[in-house]
Amino acid sequence: MNRPNADRLVLISGAVASGKTTAAQGLAAYARALGEVAAAVDMDDMIAIVAGSDWSLISNGERRRACRATASFVQSLFESGTQLVAIAGSTLSPYEWDELTRRLDAEPETLYVLLQVSLEEAVRRAKGDPGRLHTKDPAHVAKLAAAIDWSAVRRHDLEVQTDSMTPEDIVAFIARKIMLPLSSQGEGAGGEV
Repeated sequence: MNRPNADRLVLISGAVASGKTTAAQGLAAYARALGEVAAAVDMDDMIAIVAGSDWSLISNGERRRACRATASFVQSLFESGTQLVAIAGSTLSPYEWDELTRRLDAEPETLYVLLQVSLEEAVRRAKGDPGRLHTKDPAHVAKLAAAIDWSAVRRHDLEVQTDSMTPEDIVAFIARKIMLPLSSQGEGAGGEV
């Protein structure tokens, strides 16, 4: 991200329990603490708004409709002075980001982030997250992980192995890449792959 004072869009992908939502929320909070106008969006929430929360019934068409709604929302955020929008994706499929970015009139600098996590760590995180429903079940997490076709996952600007990182480490690592100044407490170990 090279343009000073440019609007920034951070698109965070990853498997279940890789830290996407936590990273998006943490990055927005970090930027706000530095005086920037920032927002976090969770695609899972946008999909639930459009299609409900029973993921077994959600079609690709409804996912695309959620992407279009998210693009409109993100566009209005940029138009109203938001400088940074971090979005936690719901999938590793490139169509989600393609659908969203092609519908933006704004031309933010965009960083594609892939958070990676081992199955063991994903299961541990999911079991400890009281907000999870279906993805709290280790067998379901394993099934979702096994279904990922990593050869079809697009190349990301930043790939982070999150197993040994705290949420603060992940936020600090991404913040460095989008040129947010780091506080002494935001200095993380990092984990670029």
